[in-house]
Amino acid sequence: MRVWLYGCNAQDIRAMRIHCVGSADTVIGFSTQKDRSGPFPRAGLARPMQAAMRGELDQLLVSSLSLLGDGGEQIGEMKKAFETYQVSIKSASSSGSSSS
Repeated sequence: MRVWLYGCNAQDIRAMRIHCVGSADTVIGFSTQKDRSGPFPRAGLARPMQAAMRGELDQLLVSSLSLLGDGGEQIGEMKKAFETYQVSIKSASSSGSSSS
């Protein structure tokens, strides 16, 4: 499976790579959350979305679903956007929690 790692910081990325990425998975990229108060608070999702649109991504692994939005509605919209390109989203903070 082609996986993108998205976390708050480098420590999140390292932890997900060690504990959540399977031996059969290929990490195709990673990004971290940008400044939440800036003009583009979810700019770190631009590159994985581009990979999804090109058909190069199977799963977005996030350190926490809260990185996708400020509330349930925003998180749901972001999930739907990735699902449009057949990309599942899995949260490392909730064991077994995923969206397809």
